[in-house]
Amino acid sequence: YMPGILREFKKRNLPVELAYLPLLESRFMTRADSGHARGMWQFTPQTAEHMGLQVGAFVDERLNWMKSTQAAASYLEMLGQQFKWDWALALAAYNGGPNYMKKAIRAQGTRDFFRLSLRKETAEYVPRFVAMLQVARERYGVDSVASR
Repeated sequence: YMPGILREFKKRNLPVELAYLPLLESRFMTRADSGHARGMWQFTPQTAEHMGLQVGAFVDERLNWMKSTQAAASYLEMLGQQFKWDWALALAAYNGGPNYMKKAIRAQGTRDFFRLSLRKETAEYVPRFVAMLQVARERYGVDSVASR
């Protein structure tokens, strides 16, 4: 999937590291199902529909890796813009929702991800992503794949 994902992310000038988000979300399993979120990018029904994907009894485009990748790239671009290209905040918003993050920033008076008091899953999401990238770089040479 990586060549297609990288193509989509490069079109939008997104950091190539973000192309590895499905490793954390679903281990690149296109049919992953957490009960509420589905697909490689683990979109909730609301987010998927907001990003133009069809979600219904007969069609669920969250399970289409290419359509969901295009939606994920658009969503990450939107989050990047909303959070002034601070990717720690944007990734936290990907996990916890942009409204949740905006409320936390406003209530706590800081845009420093590491100073925000967030619910456990969202607080651990960015460090888990960074750690996953580091392991992938050291063990699997992720940088050589991303630079193609």
